[in-house]
Amino acid sequence: MSSPTRTGGGGTRTGSRAASETDTIISTATSAIASAITSATRNGGHNAASQTSSSAISSATSTSKGGNANNSGDNNAQTVLRNLQRWMLTNYPLFQWWLIGAMGGVLVLLYILSLARGYVRRRKSQSSGAGDNNPDLQDGEIVESGRDGVRSYRNVPAAVSTVWNKVLYRFTIPTSLDRTQRMNLGEAIFCVGYVVSCLMFGFINNEGGPNSFANRTGWLAYAQTPFIVGLAGKNNVISFVTGIGPEKLNVLHRTAGRSVLILSLAHTFAWVDLGLSAKHAIYTPATIWGCVALVSFFTTWLLSFRFIRKLCYEFFLISHISLICFFLAGCILHKKSAAYWIYPSFALWASDRVARLVRLVLLNRLWLSAVPSSSKSYTQATVQAYSDQTVKITMRRKMGWRAGQHCYLVVPGISRLPWEAHPFTLASAPAPRSRRAEGPDRSENELTFLVRARDGFTKRLLEHASHGEGGQDNVLAFVDGPYGMPPDLLEYSTVVLIGGGSGISYTLSQLSHIVQYHPIRASAVKRVCFVWVIRQHAHMLWVDDPLVDLLTVIPSGLDVQIKIFVSNTVSISSTLPVLTGESMEKSDDMKDISASSIKSSLSSTEISGITSPDNRLLRFPQVQVRNGRPDVPALIKEEVDISHGPVSVNVCGPNSLARTVRSTLTRNDITSWGGTLRGRPEVELHVEQFGW
Repeated sequence: MSSPTRTGGGGTRTGSRAASETDTIISTATSAIASAITSATRNGGHNAASQTSSSAISSATSTSKGGNANNSGDNNAQTVLRNLQRWMLTNYPLFQWWLIGAMGGVLVLLYILSLARGYVRRRKSQSSGAGDNNPDLQDGEIVESGRDGVRSYRNVPAAVSTVWNKVLYRFTIPTSLDRTQRMNLGEAIFCVGYVVSCLMFGFINNEGGPNSFANRTGWLAYAQTPFIVGLAGKNNVISFVTGIGPEKLNVLHRTAGRSVLILSLAHTFAWVDLGLSAKHAIYTPATIWGCVALVSFFTTWLLSFRFIRKLCYEFFLISHISLICFFLAGCILHKKSAAYWIYPSFALWASDRVARLVRLVLLNRLWLSAVPSSSKSYTQATVQAYSDQTVKITMRRKMGWRAGQHCYLVVPGISRLPWEAHPFTLASAPAPRSRRAEGPDRSENELTFLVRARDGFTKRLLEHASHGEGGQDNVLAFVDGPYGMPPDLLEYSTVVLIGGGSGISYTLSQLSHIVQYHPIRASAVKRVCFVWVIRQHAHMLWVDDPLVDLLTVIPSGLDVQIKIFVSNTVSISSTLPVLTGESMEKSDDMKDISASSIKSSLSSTEISGITSPDNRLLRFPQVQVRNGRPDVPALIKEEVDISHGPVSVNVCGPNSLARTVRSTLTRNDITSWGGTLRGRPEVELHVEQFGW
């Protein structure tokens, strides 16, 4: 390094002096601006902030030119740097929350606009009477919805919505090594943006190295813990004001947890680099509790991998809650001056648990448990084995819910732990009060769940039902719910419901809601295409009764088509031809299959050792039963082509089925900017999936 230039006389080091002057000016100015912002925020004085900033810069300039400017400038720079770090330590966590609030405000606005749009669609359909079945005539221009008409600027809002939905919610990226788990582009952008903002506020303006961000990353991690806990709760304000269900917020919950882990590790390693000595020594209580918090949180992350959640969910749940409690307690004892960020986490978790407990007591009338004869009907459920993999649960409760929502079931006699709660989608919709039978039980509704037995709780539930008389038994059961924010399908002209296996729970409840409330509420629905993919013909008996009841009360003006596809045709392969691919839709043989031949085959099918009764579904002309797998793209395209209004596509089933539907709705011949401008209907997608 070259020696500094010397001048005559006093021998002042010109190079060092110039550098010191510049550093002092910049540092003092930065501190002045920060102090001005703080002062302006507290006092509301913009002019005061400007004067403080200007005077500080002038003072720094004059000081740097004084006789002993070097020493005083260096000391002043260190003081300024410390003040700036304290300011960033306090305000950057707030900036992160302001950013989260801004994004939340955008989501709230979008939710309000969607509610307003649905209201307008229903009212428009009700006022028009005949709906949108005829071509629109506006300003002398005819545009046939669902067909290639003339471009119209009045369709620009729908075209914008089409592109928005197509880009953000149809394209997905894999989130697991086997590529079975995926998230849409909208979720990915939101999660990446959140992580980037956390890292940005944690590592910008770090001229001082680890000393600059060591404490700041820790404070940011503290500040984000209420956000993590709030997203984990089933009763949270975020879902209520944004219309996003807790099960979908779980993606952001995991992302926020991983971000806090990164910040915590950065905080730890920065202090290790600075040296654990004096009041930060490893044996001090504050450092010990910090290690407890970090180890607890890191272990929580290790035990949250998907394969562990699927292998032993009960263990994951208990360990998750226990370790997070250790983490929060360790954070409080590690830095008591920052504990005000942690207390809201306990408050949010406790409020969610109290709300669930209160709902559990009220829905099941647990205060009547002292009188068994009075409380029996409110704590009993019937479990029935429908096949070697499916069990049906029914109960009556005085509660209401929206079609597509889910509840948590607590069955002490089946669960290993008496407080275990397992989520299941309701396969029924609450009946309108005008259609309920008169009597003391008129305020009650029947809750139906179709559960696929896998391992653990569901397997034990199926075994219990199988050992009962006639394949069914009564159990003590408590219900907690409902939860979820499913869409209101009454605003769409055409509704496509696609279910795979036990995924019919969601689609059946939506179909029931549309049929029952079509003549009562303002509904824009003109056509419903109900698609169900099952493995065996015997599985049709799962929903034989509810579907028959719905088909007998279909109101006028509503066209319902039910298409059932049986993928495993071993039992009656000689009766029905097996079709796959495009031939499924093009074959004329399918139209010639007689209902009597199918019914005769179904009548002799064995289900768990019990001969199935005659299937009444096949007596209705709206019901079609086909062998093989459906050609999903052809089915959706057909419904979109014949629709004269907005279309809602809903899918609930295996991941492969959901991926096929998403991929189909990215095709330009189904949804595109130009097509929507020319009058093709707007298509929206809702995927109902549970993920642990």
